[in-house]
Amino acid sequence: MTNISEAAGPRQEPAAPHTHNTARNGRSQGNSLGRRNALANMDPWFADCIERGIKHLARTGHQFNVDSLRELGIPEPDVAQRWGAAFAAAAAHGVIEVCGAGIVWRPSGTSVPTRMWRGTNDFRGKDQRGAA
Repeated sequence: MTNISEAAGPRQEPAAPHTHNTARNGRSQGNSLGRRNALANMDPWFADCIERGIKHLARTGHQFNVDSLRELGIPEPDVAQRWGAAFAAAAAHGVIEVCGAGIVWRPSGTSVPTRMWRGTNDFRGKDQRGAA
């Protein structure tokens, strides 16, 4: 997987709040732009930590979420959106795939719904062949 901070490309300024970027299918691309910005502005040390954590958990074949990364000791990012951006980048690179839904408890004590992820068969297969 390409380093997730490199995958975002150059830093981009967010679109003005009153404008909407839309794809050909008419869907808003605001979330995509936000993810790219979250990746492009991510601290390189944090990006390395989260990338290694996601790959480690993906190799297990078990489902995981952001709480699993916290359990590995990965610290909280400066903004919570960096978690989602990192997972989206790993999914875009074929490392992980969505396998369900769950609940995450934020440090503030509130709960939020979250996606559950697992390593793709392709990633686990490449990883095993690469280790041999």
